[in-house]
Amino acid sequence: MIGGSLDDYPDIERPELLDRLFDLQLEICKLDNDTAKNATRLAAFVLIESYATSVIETKLWSVLRMLRDQDTSEKLIRVLAGRLYRENERSKTAENMFNSADLEGVSFNIPHAKLRNSLAHNIDSLELSNNQIKYRTRTTKGGYQEQTLTIDEIFNDLGTQVHILFDLSHSRA
Repeated sequence: MIGGSLDDYPDIERPELLDRLFDLQLEICKLDNDTAKNATRLAAFVLIESYATSVIETKLWSVLRMLRDQDTSEKLIRVLAGRLYRENERSKTAENMFNSADLEGVSFNIPHAKLRNSLAHNIDSLELSNNQIKYRTRTTKGGYQEQTLTIDEIFNDLGTQVHILFDLSHSRA
């Protein structure tokens, strides 16, 4: 993907992305195994994180295709796109690619990133109960703090992120 051509980044429509997110939410309800449910939840986070990265990559390509030298464009996209997989670097790169007025209220950080990281790095460490997920996060003092989220809250926030990123990707920027 990275370093490919503009054709590698198809314009995903908002309804399609929301449908994929909703399908993952429905799939969780059908599953009996907690590990499979957590893997599906992680897939929802990865879907939105991939979309956030794609929005910036598309902007990068639109800027870099103005260069006459295709080899230089591809080298630059590889260097810049590599920064998109670290949360803080993703935001910094976006700040350099979009108009500041268009970025007001926009975050390239994925909602509930600490839960996403718990799912990615210790998938069985979460406690599932009805419509809630309990997980622990480290505090600045080296201890732990328990967090509780509802499944609906998680998916609503991920869906909101889709709307924010879609609107940004279709702005004048």
